[in-house]
Amino acid sequence: MAPGALAWDIAFSRRDIHARRDAANAAICEAIAAGLARLGLRARYRPQNEIEVAGRKICGLSGYFEGGTMLHQGTILLDAGAGRMADVLRLPSDESRHRQRHLAQRLTSVAELLGRTPDPDEIKYAISAALADAFGFALRPDTPQEQETFLAGELFSREFALDSFVFDSVAPGGIQTLVGRDGTVNAYIRLYAGDERLIEQIWLTGNFDVSPARVITDLEAALRGLPVRDAAARALAALSPGSVEMRGATRDSVAAAIADAVEKTGLQQRARLS
Repeated sequence: MAPGALAWDIAFSRRDIHARRDAANAAICEAIAAGLARLGLRARYRPQNEIEVAGRKICGLSGYFEGGTMLHQGTILLDAGAGRMADVLRLPSDESRHRQRHLAQRLTSVAELLGRTPDPDEIKYAISAALADAFGFALRPDTPQEQETFLAGELFSREFALDSFVFDSVAPGGIQTLVGRDGTVNAYIRLYAGDERLIEQIWLTGNFDVSPARVITDLEAALRGLPVRDAAARALAALSPGSVEMRGATRDSVAAAIADAVEKTGLQQRARLS
């Protein structure tokens, strides 16, 4: 992984999980959050695929079943500043003026929170111990077997090392990316493949501020997995004037940007916003 971040892959036998994908993913994420808490971080799992501290993302995670195996992957930000993240993330070009500020509001790192950068082995031990406690098994260091190394090399040379794998930007079949705008608010939405049109990822950006600061990231998390046709109404309900203060935009602007993205695909008519 790049300097400033630590990545992991965890492979489980499906027999050892005894849960559906979402429940298994949540259990692993809760365990990793508990591991970070051993370092003194007040980390908590935010469904569906983040671990946060005080509303700011410190880990991104994902997991899926492949046959009889569950593979779970994630990264933790050790000492990655917003400027560096803005440089390497392929954010929309029209967000260039504001991207570093938005990233600083959304992301944090172990070094920022603790005032020091722990040794990676300290973090590995904390996470491993928490996983062992959560699932009731012992972990021990090991090295890949010869056959495993051979198969990994075959996969690398046949697929992962190819320029087409690294640089091609063609999305998997059926996946859609929606873009909607309303004044100062932009809505970038990625849908899961399939006819249900469920939101996989959503990012709400623009030159505006909210209080409490975590409101937008919490809203994005709440919208994931939701049918996209329901997202604008859910955003309106979540941004209640009695509990949220917005500067530079309104709750209607946020909902309208989402509705605009939906309308452009012909999924629904623009909602009447009050």
